[in-house]
Amino acid sequence: MLNKNRVIVFMFIISTTFMSCKLENNLLVRVIGKHYQKRWFFSSVSGNENATIPFEIINGWIVIKVKLNKQDIEHKFMFDTGAITKIEPDISEALSLPKLRNFTTTDLNGVKSPAFLINLKSIEIGERTFSDVGAVSSNTELFKCYGIKGIVGYNIMRDAIFKINNVSQTITITQSKYSFNKKDFYTIKITKDWRRIMYLTLKINSMKTKAVLDTGSSNAINLNESVEKELDKKYLIKRKALIKNASNSSVLDTVSFFKPHDFKLDNFELDKNVFILSKTRNVIGNDFLSGFAEVILDSKKNRLYLSKSQIGKKQQGKISNFTLGWSDGIVMITGLAIDSELEKMGLMIGDQVTSINGLATSSFQNICSFKKFDSSMDIYETNMNLTILRNGQEFEYAIDKSLMYE
Repeated sequence: MLNKNRVIVFMFIISTTFMSCKLENNLLVRVIGKHYQKRWFFSSVSGNENATIPFEIINGWIVIKVKLNKQDIEHKFMFDTGAITKIEPDISEALSLPKLRNFTTTDLNGVKSPAFLINLKSIEIGERTFSDVGAVSSNTELFKCYGIKGIVGYNIMRDAIFKINNVSQTITITQSKYSFNKKDFYTIKITKDWRRIMYLTLKINSMKTKAVLDTGSSNAINLNESVEKELDKKYLIKRKALIKNASNSSVLDTVSFFKPHDFKLDNFELDKNVFILSKTRNVIGNDFLSGFAEVILDSKKNRLYLSKSQIGKKQQGKISNFTLGWSDGIVMITGLAIDSELEKMGLMIGDQVTSINGLATSSFQNICSFKKFDSSMDIYETNMNLTILRNGQEFEYAIDKSLMYE
């Protein structure tokens, strides 16, 4: 009975803290969590085969094709250095995978959802096979819009070298024997916490802070607002109030867009990317990494290599003065620039939008149909007529396209 009670206590600690960071400074949590992290997610076996596979960019994510459990069917998976390997529940059910443990995950918006620990006998990435891979099975609503069925996460990346070629759009997986001319690369050190999440060091004037290496983020550089005291206000581009990431979030955030100044990633000076300050964690995202011809990840030796050869990417797009989001059948204003003409007109965060240029938003039956409209119509580049429902009253707003950006 004593051993059973200990297991129950340990499982309670892990299940309530594994997917969040609320108690990560607790020594008991770190020790037990590290044990179960290794047992569940870092006990897989990697093959020795070299593999080069193509990838595509979908919604700003790196997406590759994999095969699961020796089946011939290929599935689209996101290549994500900032997340544990996961699969969508429909694939887990199709493979008849047993649910080994139950979790409750909490995202950055405080939205909770069920998840399950599962084990994959194999994940084949090109010619390379990873065996006995621990993964989480949970639902990612946005993945459905793009046919993505899971994530190749950082627990798979620990003992092989991954070379991302952004020119040919290929990923090469090889062993530590892989050689390249380090003089052609900037060398960035990687540090890891007890969960083995990978971090890079950012230097802002005299301050140092860490950011998650996260190819699953389509942004360039996101920073927590705690570093703002180190920044020169003359490099501030715009402030925007928004509801973080999801229309159904109750968390109101104010983000600030800055241009880098006296700002380094390890010893590499940053001078080209707009970065964002908000309440979320510090992140180095894929939009930043995709600017280098080659990116080499050697997680075993804790090194990231960025080629000195860079890609002439388009300048980052203009930052719109407001944004729309969809949740549970409702379109609403989720972003609004502070002191913009749109705010002065009376638009408010959380306003429900019932029609856009005469099109009833009730026609968007799911997030995918809204996303398709949002991207294909390029609605922020044209004049827009909105019907707003606020506190039971309807309001009409005619927005000139010149007010979309300032």
